[in-house]
Amino acid sequence: MRIWSAPLYAQTTLGVRSLVNIGQDLNWPALEARVDWCEKNRVDETPMGLDLNQFANRYTAAWCSQHAASVASFFAVDGSLKINDGAPAIGREAITSSAQGFMTAFPNLVVKMDRLAVNGTRTEYHWTLTGTNTGPGGTGKFVRISGFEEWRFTPDGLIAESIGHFDAAEYQRQLYAEETRSIPEISSPMLDVHAPHETIHTWKSFFIHIATIVVGLFIAVSLEQTVEFFHHRHIRQQLEAQMLQVFAGDLQSDATSIEEFDGFRDYLFQLRAAIIARLDGKQEPAPPPSNDPRMATFAIFPSLAPYDAAKENGTVACLPTARIRIYNRVAFQRELAATAREHRFGGLAALAAFNERYTDSIGNLEMGAVSPAPDLTKLARPELTEYIGIVAALIKQTDLETARIRLFDKESRAILDGVQDEETLLKVIGLKKTRP
Repeated sequence: MRIWSAPLYAQTTLGVRSLVNIGQDLNWPALEARVDWCEKNRVDETPMGLDLNQFANRYTAAWCSQHAASVASFFAVDGSLKINDGAPAIGREAITSSAQGFMTAFPNLVVKMDRLAVNGTRTEYHWTLTGTNTGPGGTGKFVRISGFEEWRFTPDGLIAESIGHFDAAEYQRQLYAEETRSIPEISSPMLDVHAPHETIHTWKSFFIHIATIVVGLFIAVSLEQTVEFFHHRHIRQQLEAQMLQVFAGDLQSDATSIEEFDGFRDYLFQLRAAIIARLDGKQEPAPPPSNDPRMATFAIFPSLAPYDAAKENGTVACLPTARIRIYNRVAFQRELAATAREHRFGGLAALAAFNERYTDSIGNLEMGAVSPAPDLTKLARPELTEYIGIVAALIKQTDLETARIRLFDKESRAILDGVQDEETLLKVIGLKKTRP
C-alpha cells in the first residue's frame, strides 16, 4: 500500500469537519462512504431553509404573548431549556411551566430581541426583558435585565437545546433593592394626642376631654385617608402609563400583522382564481408557487397585560369609572379579535390538512411555516371543488380577523390621542352617529 505524501484536505459539510487524505491513489469508494456518513451524522449550525431572523422574531413575540405554550412550541418534543445554573426543563410541558413562571411573575412582560450571533454550531439570541413584578407575591418593582440564550437546532428547524444566561444577582437587586429594611434606630417621640391627665371635676373639663378625643380621631382618619388617596393616585398613574405603553406597542406589532394578512390574502386570491380557471377548463391564470412565502404568516396578537393584571389583583378599582368603561370596551374588542383568530386557525388547519394529502411536509401554517400546495393539474374536479371551498372560507376568516384588529387599533389610537370616555371613543371610531 502506497503511503500518501500529499497534504490533508479539509472537507466541511454544514459544520461537520472530515479530514481526508488526498494522494495519487485515492480510494474513491471509501471516500464516498465517508462523505455519506458525514451527511447522515452531521450537526447543522443552522438548518437549511430556516430564516433565523424570522424565527427569532416569532420566538420573541411568543414570550410577549402571555401564552407559555407558544414558547414551548419552538422547541423539539424532547428539547430542553436551561437557565443559568438551574436544572434544565426537558420536554415541552416542562418548558411551558418554566416560561409560565416568568409570565405570571410579570403580567406586563415584554421581551425585546437585541441581536443574533452564530457561534460555531450554536446560535446566540440576545434579549432584554422588562416588566413589573405584580404577580402573586410580587414586590411591585420594575425590572429591566438583559441576557442571551445559546441555541442548538434539530434538522427540522426546532430548538433542541437552549442554555440561557443572565445576571441573577442584578435581577435580585432590582426586585428587592428598594424594599424597606429593618434598621434599629432611636426615633424621636411622636406627637401623641391624648386627653388631659388631671382628674375631671367640672363640666368644662369633661367637654375638653371629649373634644380632645374627637380631634385626635379626626386627625388620625384624615391622615389615613390622605395616605390612601396618594397611594391610589400613584397606582392609577402607574397603570395608565403602562396601558399607554402597551397600546403603542400593540399598534406597531399590529401594523406588521396586518401587512402579513394582506400578503396572505393576495396569495389566497391568486390561488382561488387559478382553481376557478381549472374548473372552467382553462390553464390561465397560473397558480402561485407551491412554496409561496406569503403563506408564512405569524401575527402577534395585541396585549392588554397591565389591565388584565389590575383586574386580577383588584387595583383596577383605583381607576375612575369612565376609564374602566373605556378599557372594558377595548378589552371586549380584543375578545372579538381572539374569536376571529380561532376561526382563522381552524381555516389554516383545514388548508394544511388538504395540502398534506398530496405533499408531505412538517410545515405548520398556524406557526407561521409554509405548507406546500398540491399541483392543480393533478386534482380531479371534486377535489378542486373542495379546495376552492376551503380557500374561500379562509379568505373570509382572514378578512374578519383583519377587520377586528383594525378596529382594536382605532380604539387604541383614540386613547393615545387623549379620549377620556366611552361615548367620545365610539364617536371617534365611527360606531356612534351624531344626532342632527
